[in-house]
Amino acid sequence: MAQITFLALRRSYNPSSMADIDQLRELVRDFWAGKPLFCARHPGAQLHGTWIETTYADHIHFECEKGGESFAVPQRPKQQEFDPWQTEGLVVFLERNDNVLCYRCQSSLVIENKTAPGNDRQEFLFTCVRCLSWARWEGNPAEASIETPTNTRSA
Repeated sequence: MAQITFLALRRSYNPSSMADIDQLRELVRDFWAGKPLFCARHPGAQLHGTWIETTYADHIHFECEKGGESFAVPQRPKQQEFDPWQTEGLVVFLERNDNVLCYRCQSSLVIENKTAPGNDRQEFLFTCVRCLSWARWEGNPAEASIETPTNTRSA
């Protein structure tokens, strides 16, 4: 169940910190999963989300049932979790100091490293600032590879 602390105060989505992006990612993920959402400003009140599909600006419209506050989160393209091979590619690009962009909308990614830099095993959390697509990767970045798998199909 998602608890929203800052969103009921804003009418538009403009994350200014990692916490904002994390909250939006979880809110949108819970919306697509069909989980109940609750308004932090009005304890016990549900937050209702509606998918709105338009020509250029698909979005989710959220509204608090008690206070009436509403806000929209753009979803063009829709949020999704990156595939494991895409996520490993992001780690390789990060290790090479390449520009790491979202595969879906080519926007920048917020990258959170949840382990000490000297540790062999690291955990990364990638979140797109535009479509809120995300991925989690854990392992040794030096072992990450974007090699093409061998084709095992016979003709």
